[in-house]
Amino acid sequence: MTWKLVKNKYYWDKKNVKLTKINFSVQKSQSTSYNLYQVGKLDMTTLSASQSKSLKNQKGWQIKEDNRTQYLMYNFKTDKNLRNVNLRGAIAAAINKESLTWLTSPLLL
Repeated sequence: MTWKLVKNKYYWDKKNVKLTKINFSVQKSQSTSYNLYQVGKLDMTTLSASQSKSLKNQKGWQIKEDNRTQYLMYNFKTDKNLRNVNLRGAIAAAINKESLTWLTSPLLL
């Protein structure tokens, strides 16, 4: 899947926006994404844990905060126990929510 972001000519501060276009490409696997990065078809890619370990000293390797929104959802269809509101409350209490809000990803730039 790919999509393109283009500079908004009606943006109030358009003179300070340096990019005119950004092309996004979503890959099904991190290895595909990494291979495309290696041959110059991507400018940046996230890395798996094993890729990150082996490439840690390579030029362009960085840790960046990751900006995204995700959510966790209970699967009531496959586990009937999760229909119990008290069990769901106990699971929610056991999750360290603060640690989930600050995710970082290793990147190659």
